[in-house]
Amino acid sequence: MENKPIVITEVGLKEVLEIRREVMWPDKPISFVSVSGDEEATHLGVIVNGVVVSVISLFIQNREAQFRKFATLIPYQRKGHGTTLLQYVFDYLKSKQIKRVTCNARVEKPISMPHLG
Repeated sequence: MENKPIVITEVGLKEVLEIRREVMWPDKPISFVSVSGDEEATHLGVIVNGVVVSVISLFIQNREAQFRKFATLIPYQRKGHGTTLLQYVFDYLKSKQIKRVTCNARVEKPISMPHLG
C-alpha cells in the first residue's frame, strides 16, 4: 500500500464531531460534543493516508481567535500529528493577522506546548 503524504486542510463539521466524540466523550451522543458557533468556525484536520486523524476548531472574531476541541484519534497520538496541526494553526492565524489567540483546555488532558518563538 502506498503511503500518502500528511495533509492539513479544512475538514467538515461532521468529521470533527465524530472525532471529538470518539476521543473526548465516547459515551455521549454526537449532539453533546457540538458547541455554540461550530457552524461558523473553521475546522482544520490532519489527514494521514486519507484518514482524518486530528482536528481543531478555530473561532475567529475581530482579529482574535480561540481554538477549542483539539482532538487526535488514540492510535495516532504521540506521533507528532497534534503538534504539527497546532504549529499550522499558529501560522494560519498569523497569516490572517490575528492579534490574540486563546485556548480552552481540559485539565485531565494537559498538553506540552512547543516553543513557538
